[in-house]
Amino acid sequence: MIQAASEYFFIVLLGVFAIVWIVRARWAEQTPAPLEQATTEVTPASVEPGTLSTRLHELDAQFAAFASNSAHPRELDDQPAFKQAVELLADPAVALNTVMQYAHGVSWTLACAALAALTRREDRAEMVDAVAAQFDKLAPWAMYFALEYFLNTEPKPTVGAVVVGAKDWWKDSPILPLLVQDYFDRRVIDEPEFGPDIYTPAAAPLATIRAFLDRLNAPMAAALTAKLDAIERLNLDRAFLTSFGRFWTDQTGVEFLVEIEGWRHLDAVQAAVCQTPVRSLLVSGERLVGKTAFLQLVARRLAAAGWTVFEAGAPTSWPVSSGSVSLRAAFARPWTSSR
Repeated sequence: MIQAASEYFFIVLLGVFAIVWIVRARWAEQTPAPLEQATTEVTPASVEPGTLSTRLHELDAQFAAFASNSAHPRELDDQPAFKQAVELLADPAVALNTVMQYAHGVSWTLACAALAALTRREDRAEMVDAVAAQFDKLAPWAMYFALEYFLNTEPKPTVGAVVVGAKDWWKDSPILPLLVQDYFDRRVIDEPEFGPDIYTPAAAPLATIRAFLDRLNAPMAAALTAKLDAIERLNLDRAFLTSFGRFWTDQTGVEFLVEIEGWRHLDAVQAAVCQTPVRSLLVSGERLVGKTAFLQLVARRLAAAGWTVFEAGAPTSWPVSSGSVSLRAAFARPWTSSR
């Protein structure tokens, strides 16, 4: 009797273990395997345009207040949110035009991030002229990052290009003279040139540029001030001069003139005009021997070398003999220091 009960109990116990084992096996089949922790970080390249804009404005909200209260723009480099914004815009997957939209946008804090990112991009050299042309429209903090960009790209803009668009308030800024002075000191071996934009209507008045340069304690600023002196001495009142003559740019037909081989007088005249001090020249000869054509050839040479050529016509009341010069030309030295 006892043996039968023991056998019965053992069979029941085996049945319970079997049921538990079956239930656990089925539960394991239905339970999904635990997910492995993702180890791949989302990179800036995976950010789509819409997400890029959203993310940049989120980051801007984190560092904009700090930027507004910072003592120097370089302090932004230590801000994690600012560094993330720079990383986003420095990524090659972000179009260069998109970076420039932020660089010249209404948010000066994001402009700082865009210009800092531009410095790190492989295609940064493509935007040197664009950044230089808009430099005077940047906020002072953004100017700092633009100057760093100029220092870290090739080819660099002419060293004085950054002051061509100087504003009256620049000289009174507590930070801008220091930023430009440091920039000039780091480019002390470069030629003190303003570039061609100094001669355009968009350039600031020379007096405004001079007032700003006077605030800087830098050898380059002194050299550029001397360059301004030369420009002012050679500054032409074009409105007055065109009332009785014309500039060489208005001349037509000179492209058909041909230099006679071995005509050494052209070289002699050009050398005389180019010497210091400049010598006045008088060309005389019989009628129709080519006096006008000769002077036009000289003028064409000088114009190609960067000189300003002005042609004045004789008043009708002047007596003109058969041997007088039919062309009265004035040659003004080019404004670059190389000539």
